[in-house]
Amino acid sequence: MIPVAFTRSGFEAKVIAAQLGSEGVVWELRGDVDGLYPVGGIEVLVPLDEAERARDVLSTAPAVPTEDLGGGPVDPPEPAVMVVHRHHPVLVAGAMVLVVAFVVVRLLAVG
Repeated sequence: MIPVAFTRSGFEAKVIAAQLGSEGVVWELRGDVDGLYPVGGIEVLVPLDEAERARDVLSTAPAVPTEDLGGGPVDPPEPAVMVVHRHHPVLVAGAMVLVVAFVVVRLLAVG
């Protein structure tokens, strides 16, 4: 499974998953979708062989009316761009080392 979208909203992740599912694309959500205190983001994952199809589904603009209520033309909205953000492993490891070092120093200062 590979990520095709990233969001910080559980609702938005479910909407993306519904779009994919309506087109027959198998999906999986990774992250805190329904937690009381959501932390971090939510990745929408699809199988590698369906990634191109999933990107096509997500890149299509929704149907919009060609005329507004006043009878004038309506410009279609810009298609949404899905960006997957990844943290560099060295930065994550460095942050973890700093947290552990802080905890050890605090424990030694107390004891």
